[in-house]
Amino acid sequence: MMRIRETMRDLVARWGRLDTVSRQILLVLVTVAVLLSVPAALINGDWAGLLLNLGTELAGAAVTFVLLDQIVGANTRKRDLSAQLSSQVNDVAKAAAEDLRRHGWLVDGSLQQVQLSQANLQDANLRNANLREVVLFQANLQGADLRGADLSGAILTRANLGGANLSGAALTAAAMLNVECDPRTILPDGSHWTPRTSLHRYTGLVDPTADF
Repeated sequence: MMRIRETMRDLVARWGRLDTVSRQILLVLVTVAVLLSVPAALINGDWAGLLLNLGTELAGAAVTFVLLDQIVGANTRKRDLSAQLSSQVNDVAKAAAEDLRRHGWLVDGSLQQVQLSQANLQDANLRNANLREVVLFQANLQGADLRGADLSGAILTRANLGGANLSGAALTAAAMLNVECDPRTILPDGSHWTPRTSLHRYTGLVDPTADF
């Protein structure tokens, strides 16, 4: 009995977290289950069979409900964490990066093309992150661990990479105009940045400031 009450409370809590569309879908599933079962019982007079079939149908709807809640909940959580990653509050952004990593969303491509302009990711652990085509305009990446990160096509214009570790990072076609670095910055080939270093050598793009 105790387990039944706990299950019911869990279902009620999950129901409260669902959005309107998800609730409507679940209600449709339950309604269809009832509509398919009642006519058969009226025809055959088998009300015991009706209860059995209805219980089976509702159990199936409950399973669908739980799975739907998990899918919708995961998408909502992923969206919220992506928004927090763009925060200008360093603690918030770093915590979001850790949560994204814990769920596997930091490396699976979930963040591709995400808007992280002016994000304060100082000292953030972004190792092996999939940041393809992410907008990091004016982002603070000082001391960030970007080892093995995929920044292909990312926009890093006016980003601060002072002391960041880019060892093994992919910068193909990344926009890196007016990027701030310092001698502590480790470049994709493992070397340290110097005032004479052109970051465009790692992007495969032509340095617009170069003299020809």
